[in-house]
Amino acid sequence: MTITDLQTLKENIEADAIEVSQQLGFEEVEFVFMKYGATSLDDLAPSDYSSVFNELESLLNN
Repeated sequence: MTITDLQTLKENIEADAIEVSQQLGFEEVEFVFMKYGATSLDDLAPSDYSSVFNELESLLNN
């Protein structure tokens, strides 16, 4: 994955996290990050970006 791809995923995670927080509460976002050993986007491993993005998208689409 290129740096541009990672940056795009990071931006998409950020946007989805805001939307999930507004719709479902920040606890939902925290739970997703915690599953990957992170407390926020800043300490999320880039290798987990795709998985976290997919989970946040899933929450928004249910």
